[in-house]
Amino acid sequence: MNDIDLKTEFRNKVSKAENIATDAKQQLSRCETKLETSKKEANNLKDKIKMMEIKNKEELQKVTGERDELIKSLTKIEHKEAQYRHEIRSKELIIGKL
Repeated sequence: MNDIDLKTEFRNKVSKAENIATDAKQQLSRCETKLETSKKEANNLKDKIKMMEIKNKEELQKVTGERDELIKSLTKIEHKEAQYRHEIRSKELIIGKL
């Protein structure tokens, strides 16, 4: 091999190495872009989850409050029922004595 052939072979190898480096840089850039996009999507999903958790907590508190009110109403109704039953028994006893 002469000097020209060696120079040509060297240039070809350098050119090939530069092409490989360029391809690697482009691939790295694409991966970084994809990573950033994925991070943004993950953050958006985290925000949505937080909002859903807040909404679910509020709904749970609302439903729990409604349940508590219903329990109070039921207790009042049961108490009134017991009073009315007692009054009816008392009146039945009075009527029975007559």
